[in-house]
Amino acid sequence: MKKITTIFLSLTLWLSLSISQAAETKFIVDDPGGRNNVEFISKAPIENIIGVTNLVTGSITFDPENLQNNAFGKIQVDLRTLNSGIELRDEHMRSEKYLNTQKFPFATFVFDSPVETGILNLKPGETISISLKGKFDLHGITKDIVIQGDASLYNAVKELAEYGYPGEMFNFDGHFKVKLQDFNINRPEFLIMKLAEEQQIHINFTATTGR
Repeated sequence: MKKITTIFLSLTLWLSLSISQAAETKFIVDDPGGRNNVEFISKAPIENIIGVTNLVTGSITFDPENLQNNAFGKIQVDLRTLNSGIELRDEHMRSEKYLNTQKFPFATFVFDSPVETGILNLKPGETISISLKGKFDLHGITKDIVIQGDASLYNAVKELAEYGYPGEMFNFDGHFKVKLQDFNINRPEFLIMKLAEEQQIHINFTATTGR
């Protein structure tokens, strides 16, 4: 009887873990169409300078049915592809004096904590406000940050697979701020223009389960 009870408890635990693990969904961030993007917006005396890159990769895993469960992920941005619309300015930004992308080619955000939101679950077709707490690595320095934004979940649509969206889809449209001095980055100067000390960062990506 004791042996049967032990087997029953073990089976129950296994089923419980299986259901819990099955609830976690992994979404891959890697759009070959280049529709994902990260941009920084910096105010200067004459104009606002906007730099954009579409090379955003990574993954995010969470339980849409229970956002209080642990979530984890990694988003990586290739800084060597930042484009502000002026080639010479981009070369200056990527140089050793500023971003030094030859030594530090990527900016990376890593998190492994529950999604912060007032909603318990994310249903297909819905958009909710969430916060992601994690570590942001830039220019060889890592800082704690919070990225706030809107998250949406969509069921798989067969017709969208050929456009680069296979499987279920998760979209995140978020923003945060970065102070250059926190990451030992000099403030680039272009003629009389000098970038603001605080940069506004906007990130938008659609990740899918079918990559």
